[in-house]
Amino acid sequence: MALRFLRTIKAFIVNVQWEQVYIGLGVLRCMLGIEPLDVKKRLGEVVLLDVRTDGEWSIVHLDALHIPLPELGTRYPELPKDKEIICYCHHGFRSLDAAAFLVRAGYNAKSLSGGIDAWSKEVDTTLLRY
Repeated sequence: MALRFLRTIKAFIVNVQWEQVYIGLGVLRCMLGIEPLDVKKRLGEVVLLDVRTDGEWSIVHLDALHIPLPELGTRYPELPKDKEIICYCHHGFRSLDAAAFLVRAGYNAKSLSGGIDAWSKEVDTTLLRY
């Protein structure tokens, strides 16, 4: 009986932790996310930053700077501080991490919601999807 109770408590705690993660991601997306069509309207005013791997970059990319996410911690000073930076990846999760990092480092940064996959569906359907 006690063992079943402990398992139930453990399952509850794990579920609460995951709910907090999902809520946290939702808050980050609201604060740092920007939709593809909104980015399209601002091309030329913003700097696009691709944080995908070199392999992903070679498949398809936008006219953007390329700093893979694992290198961002050392290479972020290469980025201009006087322009808004729109980070993107494949689906928008790594770019959310990148944007949050850049904001903490004093940059004005956002994450392209849905990544290059959403861009290829909503803005430029000629882009190769993978």
